[in-house]
Amino acid sequence: MVENFLNTAFYIRLSREDSNKGESESIITQKKILSQYIYNKPEFILFDIYIDDGYSGTNFERPSFQRMIEDIEKGFINCVIVKDLSRLGRNYKETGIYMEEFFPKNKVRFIAINDGYDSDSNDFEIITPIKNIFNEQYSRDISKKVRTSFKAKQKEGLFIGAFSCYGYKKSEKDKHKLVIDEYSSQVVKRIFALYIEGVGKVGIAKILNREGVLCPSEYKKINGEKYINGNRNVNTYYWTYSTIHKILKNEMYIGNMVQGKTKRVMKGKSEAVEENDWVVIKNTHQPIIDLNTWNTVQNLLKNRSSNIDFKSDINIFSGFIRCGECNRSMVKVKTKYGLRFNCGSYRRYGLKICSGHSISYDYIYNIILDDFNKFLNSVPNVEEIINSCSNSNSDKNILLESVEKMQKVLNSIKNKKKELYLDFKDGLLSKDEFIAIKNDYCSIESIYKENIKNAMYQIENYEFENDNFLNMLSTNKRIENLDRTIISKIIDGIYVYKDRRIEIRYRFYDDNN
Repeated sequence: MVENFLNTAFYIRLSREDSNKGESESIITQKKILSQYIYNKPEFILFDIYIDDGYSGTNFERPSFQRMIEDIEKGFINCVIVKDLSRLGRNYKETGIYMEEFFPKNKVRFIAINDGYDSDSNDFEIITPIKNIFNEQYSRDISKKVRTSFKAKQKEGLFIGAFSCYGYKKSEKDKHKLVIDEYSSQVVKRIFALYIEGVGKVGIAKILNREGVLCPSEYKKINGEKYINGNRNVNTYYWTYSTIHKILKNEMYIGNMVQGKTKRVMKGKSEAVEENDWVVIKNTHQPIIDLNTWNTVQNLLKNRSSNIDFKSDINIFSGFIRCGECNRSMVKVKTKYGLRFNCGSYRRYGLKICSGHSISYDYIYNIILDDFNKFLNSVPNVEEIINSCSNSNSDKNILLESVEKMQKVLNSIKNKKKELYLDFKDGLLSKDEFIAIKNDYCSIESIYKENIKNAMYQIENYEFENDNFLNMLSTNKRIENLDRTIISKIIDGIYVYKDRRIEIRYRFYDDNN
């Protein structure tokens, strides 16, 4: 960077609530204010403009804001200019961290034009934190009003979601109304018809995948919607059992508006709402499925169940054996020739997703038993393998990591309970809501405390159990039979490929062995 010159970033933010204010808070207006500020000030050299349109000031995980932070850390920027402090953020604590710690640490000059704040001047140090508190309180007030408005619209039967459910689209005349999407609604009708004909949910998914029908998330994307399903496996771009099940259970298809399935507790965090508390308004839009078809399917869903005996044929390889091609779990299948493992993706969704390779239970069992015993015999001194196992301490490390993560959750719950009280005190939550959410947090807290207690017990007894296993190796230099405990101690993963190649990854090998 040139000495005495400031590589400057313009940061501009517009939330959905701000967009209702009109021109005064628009992106264009903010650009003009920032540009006019540096006009005839040659020391400011504009490096880039960072714009987050439609993002709340309470959440700092905004894409352009994070990109700006990365550029600051790389040394590209040493000055940030915003229209006012609220553009940077409306969370008092986090805004303070950036202003008082991050920017000074990275030698970044920070200017908020309309608030008269310039970090090169000390004139406004007292009033600035107060303004940040006001900004946060304003955001809380807006959030409360937005929630009240959303609830009222839900009870009127107006659609308030960002994305319509598969089979429908938002009306071009009124975004709060749903109209039938001709293509996807025909797929919905076919799913219901196939299920009545006796085709199972996995079978329906296979048919649609085989015919190249786009699953809901992919269909939304090709229609230009920036749709992201946070619960979906990132590699799952096809129809699944779960998707079919949700469609068959979705009351929206008989013309009823179903909303309020989740609620925001605090700071954008959501949690599921009990079905009895969903907001359901009947006959708000044109149905795709008639009531007779709907009732038939619901009765079938109740009556069809798989009678699986989970106690028989216990799988000692569960969680360890995977398909080498798609990295999904191999599923155990009982055939007239005995137990086999099939690729789970292929078995559920067919050849379009993965190949139909399989391997017998006995074969994989004998391969691992023979291979591990050969390894034991090849070691000149069994102390070498004992030391390898002892040094790995994988189980113990996993338990310790688990305890650390659970402790972080407990700390998070503790903080949330404090924030919950503040929301109650500020009138954002009713007394009943406060008590209900607090009880939920206390229940989760109790479960995690018990889990930590159990994990600590296992950690304390780990050395004893590990010594018994290692003593057995030292004494016998051979394993006669495999069980779940032995598998968990020696195996990291078993991968089966379509050319029948098997890759066994032992826990005590390093990458060079």
